[in-house]
This record gives sequence, C-alpha cells and structure tokens, in this order.
Amino acid sequence: MSGLQLLERGVAVTFIDRHEPGDREQTSYGNAGSISIGNMMPMGKPGFIKEGAGMLIDPLAPLMLPIQYWHRSVPWVAKVCATSSERNALATAHAIGDLNLVSAAAWRKTVADLKLGDLVQATGWLKLYESEASFAKTRLEQQLMTELGIAYEVLDREQICDREPDIAPVFYGGLCQTESLAITNPGKLMKRLCAAALSRGAIFKKADVLAIERQADGYRLELTGGPHECATVLLSAGAWSQRLLEPLGYHIPLETERGYHLMFDSAASLSGPVINMDRYIALCPMGPNIRMTSCVELAGLDQPADYNRITKLAGVAQNFLPKLGNDVTDRWMGYRPSLPDSRPVIGKASRDPGLFLAFGNGHLGMTQGAGTGQLIAELICTGKTSLDLQAYSPVRFNA
Repeated sequence: MSGLQLLERGVAVTFIDRHEPGDREQTSYGNAGSISIGNMMPMGKPGFIKEGAGMLIDPLAPLMLPIQYWHRSVPWVAKVCATSSERNALATAHAIGDLNLVSAAAWRKTVADLKLGDLVQATGWLKLYESEASFAKTRLEQQLMTELGIAYEVLDREQICDREPDIAPVFYGGLCQTESLAITNPGKLMKRLCAAALSRGAIFKKADVLAIERQADGYRLELTGGPHECATVLLSAGAWSQRLLEPLGYHIPLETERGYHLMFDSAASLSGPVINMDRYIALCPMGPNIRMTSCVELAGLDQPADYNRITKLAGVAQNFLPKLGNDVTDRWMGYRPSLPDSRPVIGKASRDPGLFLAFGNGHLGMTQGAGTGQLIAELICTGKTSLDLQAYSPVRFNA
C-alpha cells in the first residue's frame, strides 16, 4: 500500500520481494481477510497473564509455545506482560484506534479508485461470546468505539441467529462492527494492488534481500540477483524486518506470531466473517469456501508448521457452525510480525537518513495496511503526517 501512495506523490518505486505478489508464501495471502476497524484492544491488557496461563494448559486453546523456542518466546511474553496495566492498555488502544480510522478512510479510497469492490466488501465484523461473563469483558471495548465514533451494534442470541441462520444458538451475545470490511480473496487482492502499482510505473524485482549496507550517498542492497543501489529504503519486510536491521545496530523486539488457516468446501453460509471470541476461531466466507483461521504460535521463522492444534480446533468450529463439514481443501501457515506493545513501527530510523521503517502490525496487518502506507508515504515525501506518529515511532526501541 505504501508503494501506491508514493507513486501518487510522484516518487519512483521499486518493490523487492523474494515472492511474487499474492503468492501463498506471503503472510498477506492466508489471513482472515478482515479490515476490522473496531479491533483496538492490545494483547497486553489487564487479565493477560491469567488468560495466557490458562491457555498454556488447555489442549484446545489457540496459544502454542513450543518448548524448543522458549529461549526466545518467554522473554518476549514477559515484555508483553510489562505492558498490561490498564493505563498502558488504554493508551495503546487509542493509538491502535487512531491508526485504524486513518486506514479505514485510506482503504475506502483505494477500493473506489482501483474498483476493487468485488474483493473488498462492507460486510461488518461479528464477534461472538459464549457467556454473559465473556460478553461483559467488552465494556471497555464498547466505550472506546463510542469515543472514537466507530459504529457497532450489540446483538442478543436471537439477533445473532437472525443475522446468521447457520450459526448454532450457542452464543449469549455479539458485537458487530458494522463499518468493517471483508476481503473475499486476500491473495488476489495483493495481485491486483501490485498490478495497479506496476501500471503506474513501479518496478518489481523478485529477489531475496540479503543485507542493507550504508553508503555515503544512500544504500546498497545485496540481493540474490546482484546489488541494488538507492537513496531511500522503506523496510517493510514483515516478520523478517529485524533480521535486516540487526547488522545495522538496531534491536527491535519483533517476534513472529505464526497463524494457521484451513479452507473448507462447505455447505454453510455466512453473510460475513464471524469470530468466536472465547475460542479465538474466525470463520470467513471466501468465494464458495469458508476459511477458518486461528492460533498464535510463538515459534519463529524457521520451525516447521504444526497443524495439529488447528485441526483439533476445527471440531470446535463445527460445534457452532454445524454445516461447516469436514471437507478441508487446503491448509496454510503464515507469519504475523508482532511487537510486545501491540503497536507497529512507523517512522524514520534514528541513525540512518533515508531509511524508513513500517512493520509490526501483528494481527491488524490487513486492517492497518492502507493507513500505514499513507502515513509512511507522507513522512517520506513531506516530513509531516496527518496523524502524529509518536506512538508508533521506532525511537521507543532506541531505533
């Protein structure tokens, strides 16, 4: 999204990626396709420690911390815990909400300008709660949405069933973010966005970036196909970003929350994406299929995928969407780039003029992609942004 925004401002853009746009190896391919404007609550919030500990001993919980990665995951989780006071959580929720609102406007403009209405639709985002106790935890979330002017509806059991007849009547209540958008095919959307950028003059190089090297007048990128020199670098490499920053002396606590999906050829019908908030299982209609997404696995970039947990969770999903069935046509694992304070990094690298950073959006990569792209393009082109970037600055990590 940043590339399109830069092109609009007259900047020459070269994309460099080891994969073709929209390939299944990319994290943008396999996500839930949700542009969920009202999702503001950070990972670190009051109750996080208790909830996380409970998940670790529950064989059907979506959280996985493989023992071979504890040397990295445990210190990172400790950093999340350090952010979980109510004061920190509120400040972060407002920062997330502000960015979501910028992104919502940017998405709507992009969809209209590029005629992407077949791929991005105004379906809303329906969050479901099994009990009165779990629904009661949404009080602060509702308050924040009201403060920021984000539209939502409260649904009772009967209203949920009226809206989604194939959902079993097992939920106490729901929250529907009525202005949220849904992507019906994230991989195809990435291809269309890249094609739009190329038609506007962008260049795409398929190569692996091995290193970023400083030069007197800019940067030299060591690529698998040979070097590339440029005056300005925008590093937006998702979960791989820190590997490229490390040799330059930057130490940002970026971790990989691996997420999984299963694709079902299903007889079930949903008008839009739904998520069981007690089980953290999302079911998202994508064309004739339904994509089930779940799991947070802290296992880095190099461990093999482990589909055992999401396969077990499919049985849980069938309990609340009985027509989901068992016909799994595909499975996938991808890499969410996450930071312990649940805020992305958006800004200039402190010690290297011409090096800009935009990554770490965690579970909100699709939601915040358009806004992040707009803000970093504004910063590169004018040095000023339409939203104060202090809350997202790399300086908070001495970067």
